[in-house]
Amino acid sequence: MPAPLDAWGSPTLRWRREDSLPWSTLDDVTKAEQALSRLMLAAELATWNEGKEMDEQ
Repeated sequence: MPAPLDAWGSPTLRWRREDSLPWSTLDDVTKAEQALSRLMLAAELATWNEGKEMDEQ
């Protein structure tokens, strides 16, 4: 069953409605990216350490 026509009408209008991020400046975006990068690195290291421990057993 095809999607309703309004879903295909104007994706930019839909994106504007969905965009509720409170970032108003480039500094805000940069700070958010840095925080996310740290979280991603921590997750990658944790996964790597788990794999390393399993290899040692």
